[in-house]
Amino acid sequence: MPDEPRARTHAGDARVALALLAIVVVFVTLYPFGFVRTGGVYLHDLKQALRDPFDLYLPVHALPAMLGVWLLSACRRWKRRWMPAAVVCAALIALEFVQAGVAHRHARVGDLGVQWVGAGLGVWLIPVACRAGAVLGRARRAIWTLLLVVWTALACAAVVRGQMGHRIEVWDESFPFMLGDEYEGQRNWSGVIHTAAVYAHAIDQSRAQTLSDTSLAQDGGIGARQSLAPSLIYDLAQGPECLGSIDFDLRTKDIVYSERGLELDEGRYAQGQRPASEITQAIVEAGGATIEVECTPTLTEQFGPARIVTISKGLDYRNITLGQEGDAAVLRVRTRRAGPNGADIQIEWPGVFEAGKRVHLIVTTTGGRSRLWVDGVDMGERESISKLGDWLKIRSAGKSWIAGVVLYLPIGLIATALARGPMGRGVIAGVFGGVAIAAALGYAQTAGRTLPMNAAAVGGVCVAVGLVLGWWMNRAENRTITAELRPDPES
Repeated sequence: MPDEPRARTHAGDARVALALLAIVVVFVTLYPFGFVRTGGVYLHDLKQALRDPFDLYLPVHALPAMLGVWLLSACRRWKRRWMPAAVVCAALIALEFVQAGVAHRHARVGDLGVQWVGAGLGVWLIPVACRAGAVLGRARRAIWTLLLVVWTALACAAVVRGQMGHRIEVWDESFPFMLGDEYEGQRNWSGVIHTAAVYAHAIDQSRAQTLSDTSLAQDGGIGARQSLAPSLIYDLAQGPECLGSIDFDLRTKDIVYSERGLELDEGRYAQGQRPASEITQAIVEAGGATIEVECTPTLTEQFGPARIVTISKGLDYRNITLGQEGDAAVLRVRTRRAGPNGADIQIEWPGVFEAGKRVHLIVTTTGGRSRLWVDGVDMGERESISKLGDWLKIRSAGKSWIAGVVLYLPIGLIATALARGPMGRGVIAGVFGGVAIAAALGYAQTAGRTLPMNAAAVGGVCVAVGLVLGWWMNRAENRTITAELRPDPES
């Protein structure tokens, strides 16, 4: 049976390619995997498929359907040429129904129609695909090797770029600096702000202890802070004048400065006389920021979070905000990972505020790492750990395994196409999977982050699953091919 090894090879390559295609199509279609929880919302989105039937990438939808028909046809012998197209069309219908239940995504009838056209063209062009497959089969090892290298390089780029998303960058220099509420009482904070400062640096424990031991209003308080320039510094019991290195006084209209400090009823705020461009630019260049504030909240039950110190514009766009959420101190920092409002990663320290009690806060951040001191007591560091989900910008919790499937499972699958024996497949998958995992761990270490060991765990498991999946597909299909190629005893 001279055709048996070749048939096994072609079918095996087609199965691996089909699995890779399925992974990519499902991920692109359902990303970011935020499923709705109510039937009413699902039905509303499903009706949208008829109201908005087309998107800008409509012609592209035909290509994966056509390729799926070709690969499914090559996986096994079908009694009818149109049966692979029927399977592909049924799978696409199911995928569109699932997509209707994904937040920020829309099922579209037009997409489905173009996909069916692509599947029909795939059936019609099967002879062309067979001839092309014969040509590509002569360079199969080179093609799989190139694909493995490219996939691993993309995985390395994804894990490194995703971790960079925790850096302070892309801040808007037009945003105002404000103390207290934002914009007509929409984030109420009530109390007294005695002193406030913003420094364009992230500080360490020793510097924080120095600031805690010497209040701004005490003798030597200004001198202890002069080395932290560029800075905005205010002793609000003395008025709105900035004592820092940047000339940035606050407005005085309808604002009460008493001997205690800035008196803020709910809905009041003090704002700089121009955009906070100098301090914003300095923070981005330094890659870190520190906010220091002494305040006395009127209420513990203040939510929103209620803004105390902020550089922001409206409720949806901010560079940085230190606020109050009940008795907790809340920090929002704009990074690519946290989003333009800084709300995708909100950092909290509970047990900080008490109604009528003066408190001295110092919070420092680099975007990925943040630490708070309250009256000189270290409340602990909060780190935006670089998980697999972060690397692919998946914001929902618990989705690390999805990113692992996309990044690492294909490495194990491709290894099954490159080597015949289990030893060779394991070595190939281990080497290339290890490169991607090492890129994640290596960058995290050089960036000063806690090593995201879930990267090694999820990555290793997904590579192994890819190997097992490839082995299982080969084992099951080899039996089918052997049976089909076995001579008929009655002939």
